Amino acid sequence: MALNIEGFFVQGVHMTRREAREWIVRYLFQYSFFDENDDCEKIENFIEYHSLKGKEVEFIKRSVFGILKNREIIDQIIHDNLVNWTQERIPKTDLSILRMAIYEIKYVEEIPQKVSINEAVEISKKYGTDESFRFVNGLLGAFVRKEVDYVGN
Repeated sequence: MALNIEGFFVQGVHMTRREAREWIVRYLFQYSFFDENDDCEKIENFIEYHSLKGKEVEFIKRSVFGILKNREIIDQIIHDNLVNWTQERIPKTDLSILRMAIYEIKYVEEIPQKVSINEAVEISKKYGTDESFRFVNGLLGAFVRKEVDYVGN
């Protein structure tokens, strides 16, 4: 996979699902600094600006729209699984990764939970702090255990 001068993958070349997830995290991170209200035009502009192409672009769009549509529920799940933390203390990168992973776990049945957790952990190793991957893994693990207990009862 070729890299451009900024170190991003040159698009138009095959994009892996992990790279698509990284673009989702970049989008969520970028827009976490702006107005909480989002619209379809912003993701379209983001995709066009970064020249993203290929079949994974639809995955990016579906995921971003799903995350934004369900953000309150996703953020409540994050809040409910925090131990000795507040959501305001979570670095925006980690929060973006958590939102993406929780969306996949809760709403995208065709992606196994283990895959969503592993991808989130690997992305947090790349973009987060030295402790991010442990935090992300712990919170997602707690969420999945609660979901299994809830469904099982």
